[in-house]
Amino acid sequence: MVHKSVIALIPARKGSKGLPRKNLAVVGGKPLITRAIEESILASVFDHIVVSSDDEDVAEIAHKHGVTYVERPKELVGDNISSDLVIASVIKECQFQPDTVLVYLQPTSPLRTSYHIRDALKIFLGRHVDSVISVKSVASSWYKIMQLNDKGHIVGSVSLDAPFLNRQSVPKI
Repeated sequence: MVHKSVIALIPARKGSKGLPRKNLAVVGGKPLITRAIEESILASVFDHIVVSSDDEDVAEIAHKHGVTYVERPKELVGDNISSDLVIASVIKECQFQPDTVLVYLQPTSPLRTSYHIRDALKIFLGRHVDSVISVKSVASSWYKIMQLNDKGHIVGSVSLDAPFLNRQSVPKI
């Protein structure tokens, strides 16, 4: 299947309760949003790079880098808004064709490079899969985490026996 275009979508809403204006947080001398835009440009695989936000400062950074800025509708800026709704809104706003490849690049992944972007797109196009997502394994001790249940008892978060398994028996997460 030949795709008409490959689009990068970088979501960067203004509000965040955990870390206010996190997309403008500086990591390694650059705001997260800048890193995401610059690595997208360096990847040299996109027909268009689109930033979706409700933040004027993010809009300014997007314009400075020559990428498309789409103002996020007010109804899509809350804490409980799914990425699916944001993606659908941008697809509708930009009138992307059904065979467009959309690459969703969150600014909060500052270690992602243009190489990672190119490699993921190569996997996606080469294997004819529905989607590709980057993941990282976590320490096996995560499987052993316990929590307080509604009766005030400490129980395994994954299962009752998980905290008592030896390290070699814990599945890779």
